[in-house]
Amino acid sequence: MQGCCEFRAVPRRFITKSRHVRVAAFFHASASGNGSDTSFQAFNSQTAKCYNERSTAYTIRRRGPTTQLTDPECGNRAMQEQEIIDWIEAACHIPADVVQLGIGDDAAILQTGQPIVWTTDQIAEGTHFDLEQVTLEQVGRKAIGVNLSDLAAMGSHPLAALLNLQLPQHLSESDIHSLVHGLLHWPKHFDFPIVGGDTNRWSGPLVVGATLLGTPWKQDETTTSLWTKQGGQPGDSIFVSGLFGGSLLGAHCDFEPQIVLAEFLARNYPISAATDASDSLALDLAHLARASQTGFEIDSRLLPISPSAIEQSVSSGTSALQHALYDGEDFQLICAVPADATRRLEQD
Repeated sequence: MQGCCEFRAVPRRFITKSRHVRVAAFFHASASGNGSDTSFQAFNSQTAKCYNERSTAYTIRRRGPTTQLTDPECGNRAMQEQEIIDWIEAACHIPADVVQLGIGDDAAILQTGQPIVWTTDQIAEGTHFDLEQVTLEQVGRKAIGVNLSDLAAMGSHPLAALLNLQLPQHLSESDIHSLVHGLLHWPKHFDFPIVGGDTNRWSGPLVVGATLLGTPWKQDETTTSLWTKQGGQPGDSIFVSGLFGGSLLGAHCDFEPQIVLAEFLARNYPISAATDASDSLALDLAHLARASQTGFEIDSRLLPISPSAIEQSVSSGTSALQHALYDGEDFQLICAVPADATRRLEQD
């Protein structure tokens, strides 16, 4: 890793609030006295069977027509939403001891004795990617990758994932296969399962969301290394894991989450605070400093600038340094390291 700046003390305070509201309760249909005990199917007149002769299951649709998709095994027969989910379940089957209940229920149940780290993010067509410039497989990889980058920034590794897919009506069978193949790339690489989620068709653009849960790496048999943004101290050095800038030339969809490096650091170094560079190096450094109630100074001579930032500066008229600081979506680790560990990390 390379050092590029140092924390300075600037105090801050933040407050968050939340509340819960009770809104409903269950009751027995036969006790309602209004005829609602006639049958479950009568609950809604738009009951629709969602399987062909291969299954006897059905589902209730409360609004709009059922989702349709061409089934690769049944010619041009329309696939329903539940069949899409079932196909994804089969494609995403990666056995793991941690899974007690996976895809198919309202939620997943995982058994673990470790602290659980949850993160979620979504990427949307027209905002985070352009399908004229990237493939659907790249989109799938990115949707999981951005969440893995968050886990790496917490000193954690993945246990399981949930998916949320908003699929445009025009997306074909082969399109969906390409997207799912991309979604499976990192789970196969890092050996963790996809255990559920939600899938819908709509008239809008492609939106792919994922929720990942993980657990911190262990420093030894008794100590875990859970990083947050809040532990940075004045005098800490800040290290980054790679190059910055020019991500729109392709790196924003073709990056490797720093899970392996996070493991190495968590097992060998005292990390005061950490985050990943998703918004931009400048903004994420500011978030890190604010959470740690410090300021920071950057030595621009030490900042690792990517060749893409230099290339982009030629056409944009903006300096490569500006691209490195503000482009965003570099997905590199930013770690605060105590002064007494700085020299050792620089040499490693």
